[in-house]
Amino acid sequence: MSKRKKIPVPPLQYSASRALSEAAARRHIRRYLTRGGAAGRARALRDRDGLHPDDAADLAGRQMGKGHAAELSQATSYTAKNGLGRRRERARPNEKANDAVIDVEVLRGSQVVDGAQVKVGSTRYVKAAIESGKYPVPLVANKEARDELAADGSIEAASVVDRLSSWGGEAEVLTESAAIELSSTSLRRVLHNKKTLQHIDKLVIAARAGKDAALLNFCAAFGEGLTAARTAEDVERAATEALSVAARAYARDTLQSAFLIWRFDHKARSRYSAGLLHKTAGMSLVAGEAAEVVVESVVDLALLARGDIEEKTFWNRVASTALRGGGGALGSHLGATITRDAPAWMQALAIIGGGFAGRHLGGQLAQRLFGGHDA
Repeated sequence: MSKRKKIPVPPLQYSASRALSEAAARRHIRRYLTRGGAAGRARALRDRDGLHPDDAADLAGRQMGKGHAAELSQATSYTAKNGLGRRRERARPNEKANDAVIDVEVLRGSQVVDGAQVKVGSTRYVKAAIESGKYPVPLVANKEARDELAADGSIEAASVVDRLSSWGGEAEVLTESAAIELSSTSLRRVLHNKKTLQHIDKLVIAARAGKDAALLNFCAAFGEGLTAARTAEDVERAATEALSVAARAYARDTLQSAFLIWRFDHKARSRYSAGLLHKTAGMSLVAGEAAEVVVESVVDLALLARGDIEEKTFWNRVASTALRGGGGALGSHLGATITRDAPAWMQALAIIGGGFAGRHLGGQLAQRLFGGHDA
């Protein structure tokens, strides 16, 4: 009878959330680059000034596009993380394109409950915006400028932050390099009449989420193996097992992220919908555990086909994985629901801890039902 393989640690839910928010930003960026004038600026640089399309896109992206890209990416990451955490609030770029004060609106239901001004640029540019007194504080600025301002002490730390933070939820850290990359890449595709989110983009984004899970699982599994190793053969065996766990975790988190991304993209329309993104992100907990059941079952099916395990063992393993996954999903869901109004760091711990606890209880139930190595 084959010994039960090690189960990967719970899905990295925030990696899937980041993947979904990035895909959503790329899906809708064209509209905001167009309405903000960056797309028109890129076309003028190409047609009037004779710049190569890629050079025109890069220049327009740095001059005008990065601000619009930052506003959208802050809205999508805030919304995706809140959807994952069962928080009620979501965000969108201000529907009023020429609003001089608020760039990103925070919504609860259909009501606007908060807003923020977003600035991306040099330290001097951000400092001048803060000192103007025209914008509500804290002002959201790129991390590079925010860190310099905080270091020199010329601006009160509370007056500028490096991500949208509202009602306990928060977006991903805003960096100028990421905003430029999103705007310039998207403008190149606009000039070449291509979609800003293509199938290859979705695959790459999902695969990056899987990479984080693979690294964490390899380190955890290899560290556990090294603790018990006594000989060189034990170390080699530990490395082999760790690679197996990492590969399965990579497949699982990639599949989870791909499901969320494709579902959102399939249902999305031309206008950005914070509600759709929020709802899709809320499926992450179940999608991650379901993806593990699929991956582990495929691995076990291969073992069955090779004759390494018996059919009874195969079905016991499938049921056991399903029980662990169900427990993990339920534990994470309870952790998120209980802490939905708590600070973001506290909720992250609750989701991770709930996932581990739920998996443990699911594993204990599987052991009672199936016992031994069959489970």
